Amino acid sequence: MKLMALLGFFVFKTNKKEIIGLSKSTEYHYAEIKRINNIPKYHAVNKHSKSVDIKGRAITLQSGKDPLSLLEMMAELKEEYPLFTGDGRYHGLFIISNIKEDNKKIIDNGVGLAVDFTVSLKRTDGGLLSWLM
Repeated sequence: MKLMALLGFFVFKTNKKEIIGLSKSTEYHYAEIKRINNIPKYHAVNKHSKSVDIKGRAITLQSGKDPLSLLEMMAELKEEYPLFTGDGRYHGLFIISNIKEDNKKIIDNGVGLAVDFTVSLKRTDGGLLSWLM
């Protein structure tokens, strides 16, 4: 099994809790300055904000253990966690803002054998440029 990503102490691995998609979004913040008889001018007002959505699939055993319970506990602690991808790249510190689960292949005891999930993260540190200033 290969390490795909690491969020704090939650490990995404192939064949266990694997990532099937990772999307990043950066939002830049501007104030609009209206001008008479002219198009508006825009002024940068603060740093940008980044978010990451990790889409994955967790395969469970028939025992019914919740593969995302550690991730839910981490979210309830409301702490920041570093995000690394399997190639060793550091993506920054993130908070867990949302966890969405979708149970698949539910068997007779009500346990889902596979769970599709999406974890939404928001970056809390300033990024690499903040280290230079």
